[in-house]
This record gives sequence, C-alpha cells and structure tokens, in this order.
Amino acid sequence: MGTAVGRVPVALDPLAQAGDHLHGGSRRGVGPVVRRTPSWPAAGAAWRPPEAPTERRERKERYVTVNEVESNAMAVDARVDKMRDKYALVEGFVGAMEEDSPWVPFVENVWIRHLTFDVRSSSSANVLWCAAGGMLGRHRHRGPVSGFTLEGTWRYLEYDGVASPGAFVRESPGRTHTLYSEEGMKTFFWLNGPLEFLDDDNRVLETVDVFWFIDHYERYCTEHNIPINPRLYL
Repeated sequence: MGTAVGRVPVALDPLAQAGDHLHGGSRRGVGPVVRRTPSWPAAGAAWRPPEAPTERRERKERYVTVNEVESNAMAVDARVDKMRDKYALVEGFVGAMEEDSPWVPFVENVWIRHLTFDVRSSSSANVLWCAAGGMLGRHRHRGPVSGFTLEGTWRYLEYDGVASPGAFVRESPGRTHTLYSEEGMKTFFWLNGPLEFLDDDNRVLETVDVFWFIDHYERYCTEHNIPINPRLYL
C-alpha cells in the first residue's frame, strides 16, 4: 500500500525496508525511503511529453550570422594569400625575340623553339617548325601530348586527318606515328613524359625527354653565345 506525503503520491520502497530490517531497524535520522511517482496534470490541462535532450540542446544553439561567415571567409583567404605569396612560382613570360628563345635545329628541315622545361613533371612546351617536306621520324609517346596548329598544315602518315591553323591534336601514350608536313607548318606542343624514336623493327634509337630538351637548348645557346634564359625553367 502507498501513503501520501503532501500532494505527491509515493510508495514505500520494499528494498529500502529490507535494508532497514537487516540493519536492526530504521536507520537513525532517516525515515522510510520512498519512491516518487510522476504527478498527474491538473484537471483540464493538456498532457505534454517531456522534451528530448536534443531539443533542449537545439534551443541553446546560437546561429552564425551572414556577417560572421563572410568575416571568417575573408580571414581564411588572407591566410591562404600569404601562402600563395610565399610558395607560388613566378609567372612565366618568354618574349618573341631570338635571345628569349632561339629556333634550335632538331632534324633536317625541322626546328624547335623551347618555351618551358618542367623537370618536376617531366613535361615541356615548345613550338615545332617544319619547313616544306619536314618530317619527324617514327616515334612513340610515353605520356600524353597536346598540339595546336599555328600555321601551315601537317599530318601523321599513319592517319588520314590533316591539321590546319586552329586544329587541336591530342596524342595518346603508347601510340606510334610519323609527323610530316608537305607545305610547312608551326605547331605548339605540350609534351608529358618521354618519346622514343624507333627503327623499322620497333627498336628504340633514341629517347627524348625534358632533360634531353634542356641539353638541346643549352648546348645551342652556349655554341652561339646566346644567354640562357632562366624564365624557361620551372
């Protein structure tokens, strides 16, 4: 049976009573231990479930204002700008004069104007100039190559397409072809990785990579008293 304490219904705790019995009676200064039960709502009041912990937390959250978001973004940009100023490479510029980068003989009727050497990624950029009848021997690429035709026309003997001014060419790694220009041309190329010149039996005759191009450029400059342009190097 239960008993009432004030207006709150309570019940005697049988475990606490058993504990008192084991200790020889009631604990000194402490009355019977009671277990409180929830009180009923007042008559006519609507019942409302207790708030979940997450609801209470959400009520305490403070939403960030737009100004605070913008201010934080500006602070991050300011920090990143310092890293850019500290580590970003100087923007490159290679002028049009011969001393900026000369036309270096490559093979018969073919010249190269070197523009960029990037030893970090084994890539390089140049303009290939072929006189009428100029040809690059049969070669295989070990990395992707992109080309944009500036003037004249050219093609690969193995394919049907003819590149004219404004034409873009993408060369895939592993492909083998022979470049030929009947009337002459100039084409900008960006090369990644080495290319291998092959004989008729697919034996490698020579490997050309970014270091080969650097030697090609510097040796020519040295022989012709042309200052080496540091802007070409990344």
